[in-house]
Amino acid sequence: AYTSNNGINWGLPVNTQVITMDDCLEVGLIVTNVPFATNVTATFSGVEVSGGNEVRPDAPTDNGTITSQLQAYPNPTTGKATVNLSAFMEQDATLEVLDLNGQLILQRPLGIIEHRTERVDLHGQPAGVYLLRLRTADGTTAVRRVIVQRRP
Repeated sequence: AYTSNNGINWGLPVNTQVITMDDCLEVGLIVTNVPFATNVTATFSGVEVSGGNEVRPDAPTDNGTITSQLQAYPNPTTGKATVNLSAFMEQDATLEVLDLNGQLILQRPLGIIEHRTERVDLHGQPAGVYLLRLRTADGTTAVRRVIVQRRP
């Protein structure tokens, strides 16, 4: 789950619980407790949503969006990641890397995929969460979240 205090910039909280409700508007609620180990209850009531950003960056934008067939490792990574393209062999595709604000970091036309893997170098990017997005010529989009960590 992602959090935003302004509907434009999105981030990941430390611990989340996602309750999937198909065909519903996705709205988040964050509850914190201090000190830890105390009980906390949260309730939605009288919710009204207006304005804000469009869909979050990794939300499906068409019926062809899939996430399970695109794999990347190691994840988390310290910079270089290998993307497994086995599920997309012999398809014309483009690989993209986006930050959580939806800004395009890298766009690499792959052409007809003939190799099972593709390397992505994120060394020049700050630590954080990035989205790998593979778009095929037939309109299929696959998305995988990758975490970049820096060694202390």
